[in-house]
Amino acid sequence: MGWGRLWVGVGLLVLAGCDQGGGLVTGDWLEAPGCDGPGTAARFEPFRMALDTMGAEREGDVLVLRFAPDAAVPFDTDQLVVILEGYAAARAEIAASGSTSWALGGAPALVPGSPQAQAGLALIGRCAYTPTPLSASGTAVFSRLGDRRGQRVVGELRFEVVDERDGTTRGTGFVAEFDFDVEIGQPYRSYSPRDL
Repeated sequence: MGWGRLWVGVGLLVLAGCDQGGGLVTGDWLEAPGCDGPGTAARFEPFRMALDTMGAEREGDVLVLRFAPDAAVPFDTDQLVVILEGYAAARAEIAASGSTSWALGGAPALVPGSPQAQAGLALIGRCAYTPTPLSASGTAVFSRLGDRRGQRVVGELRFEVVDERDGTTRGTGFVAEFDFDVEIGQPYRSYSPRDL
């Protein structure tokens, strides 16, 4: 599942004022080519982004997590997005051993449905223009991974930020930690046929 498909059909985040949980993304530095227009670059050193809202939406065996610093609609705020393909296997591993660890990044699996994880940063709030697509290369560890109301998502990512186009390193020393309760329905999800 590529970033192009990611933005289609993933829900709004959360209503303001709801204490859903929290988290934080920090990094040593981040360079965002194209942030202020073609031929420009912005550098954030150190990088810091509070995570105050989370949207969790599952389709089949794929879970998409969207974390943001505020309850704005997805096209108005910075975001950390995590896509897990192989959700059932991840939940089974957490049940058996207390956590599950995934490699982030790399080439997509050739076999549809094979377990894999991707993550990336969208600097929609900080940048006047959509900058280079920024992906995570590292590891993700989850100790809770829910998709139904009242369940939790607890985890940590450790990664470098790379340019999706050519693999150039755009940021180092990144850590994302989060602990959220899952909320459902509008505006938490764009498509929620029933309360799960």
